[in-house]
Amino acid sequence: MGLQIIDGLEAEDEYLIEVARQLQLTKTENENNKSRYEGLAKFVDGPGSPFEDLVSDVKPSGSNAIHAAIRGLVLENMPDVDGIVILDIAPDENPRVVQERLIMALTRGGDDSDETYRGCKVEPNSRCATVHYEDGSTVDLMPVVVTHDDEKYPIMNLFHYKAESGHDESYHKTISPVGFKAAVHDRLEQEPKRLINETLAKAFGDRQLLLEKAAVESLPEPEAFKDKSPRIVALQLIKRFRDIQFSTTIRKQRRKPPSVVLATLALEANFTHTNSLMEETLHVVRYIIGKLETSHNLGMNIDVRNPGYNQDILTDRWPEGGTDDQAIFLSDMKKMEEGLVILRDTTDLKKRDKLLQSLFGESVSRKALDAVMERKQAGRDAGRMMINGLGSTSVMPRGSSTGLGVVSSARRFGGPDQ
Repeated sequence: MGLQIIDGLEAEDEYLIEVARQLQLTKTENENNKSRYEGLAKFVDGPGSPFEDLVSDVKPSGSNAIHAAIRGLVLENMPDVDGIVILDIAPDENPRVVQERLIMALTRGGDDSDETYRGCKVEPNSRCATVHYEDGSTVDLMPVVVTHDDEKYPIMNLFHYKAESGHDESYHKTISPVGFKAAVHDRLEQEPKRLINETLAKAFGDRQLLLEKAAVESLPEPEAFKDKSPRIVALQLIKRFRDIQFSTTIRKQRRKPPSVVLATLALEANFTHTNSLMEETLHVVRYIIGKLETSHNLGMNIDVRNPGYNQDILTDRWPEGGTDDQAIFLSDMKKMEEGLVILRDTTDLKKRDKLLQSLFGESVSRKALDAVMERKQAGRDAGRMMINGLGSTSVMPRGSSTGLGVVSSARRFGGPDQ
């Protein structure tokens, strides 16, 4: 089953954990996200804005809110940030008017001939305004109104407006992004603590970052990695795979399966007691395949609901009716399952290299492979030093640490000590 165990890990787990480690946001990325998010929040609520004195709160949403954000497709690119702007206006306000005012709030004071925010392009979308930064990253701000105030599960109205030739698409939709975050937190509280938690903590420890609290609710501090959820890490790997599949020219015009849908499905899957990130990821992938396959075989689109508010349908725009979106992503997930199984079982380093690149992209995979090779070399060097010092052929003793964890003879599900 793969190569020699290193640091208590199967070789495929060591590579997969290193890929996941490369996906975690860096200190610079978190600081820039925080700066941009807070700057936009203050600007929308500032003097001269159509929403001056009408912004009651601004909150991060999406992957940042549940500690599932990953770095951009190109590692040098900044990750994207989603936020909700909570407005003190009528919940049935005209969606077109709300969208226009948000664009005005973001572009005021700029060049009248170009809709920009401090030189950055501002793009109106059907439910949000997107600010495009020069480094390729974006911040999406979605205006909402609270219709049912609850500290944990507030219900909100979003404003959907899309100008179509001969017909404008305009409506309100009840959602609960804050409730989604709370439901994810509650679900993760049920996740059993396992050896893999400690392994991930050690692997990700050098990326642990703390952000200071701000006047507005800041982006969540990167989760203390001692508490990093294996399920969230598996989700991050699936998101990265999805992004790779949709990076091709032929796919770029298609809507991707939303991260919130993937997160919901990932957390629906029952928790296991495996200590392998590979098996954890395969478990989630197979659950998603099962859900997609069931809907596909019934000739229906998959129906995924917000676990914090059942009336919030997360699949209302994907898969799109009359398209093969669902079949394509089902095929993608089967491709990921097949790739992970081969990666788990192969002892061929060249095959492992190609598999990692096809699953997670060249940039991440090369960095992961290089890091593992460096760690292996350091382990060999340490072993030679020990042999020379002891005058024997002893290997490192059980319990010694070489970086990611503890040297152990334990296999994937715990081994003889459990």
